[in-house]
Amino acid sequence: ILGVFTARAAPFSVLLFWNFMMMRYMMSSWVQASFKKIDGTLNPVLGKIPGIKYAYAALKRNLYSFVDPESRRAGRLCTIL
Repeated sequence: ILGVFTARAAPFSVLLFWNFMMMRYMMSSWVQASFKKIDGTLNPVLGKIPGIKYAYAALKRNLYSFVDPESRRAGRLCTIL
């Protein structure tokens, strides 16, 4: 991902990585637990900063809507064909 920002990698590689991570999150309970652990670490720290607190919550909602089976957006960007 860093390679795209430094113009050392193609933007397509980021899209492939995004698709790969969405599929892993949807299919693996271990990956879901890992992301929950990361959120458990970040949330108390970022929750104390007033402006960042709301931005982090919005980012979490937006990213989770891609993998939430109840969401209309789920699976829309996670297609192989």
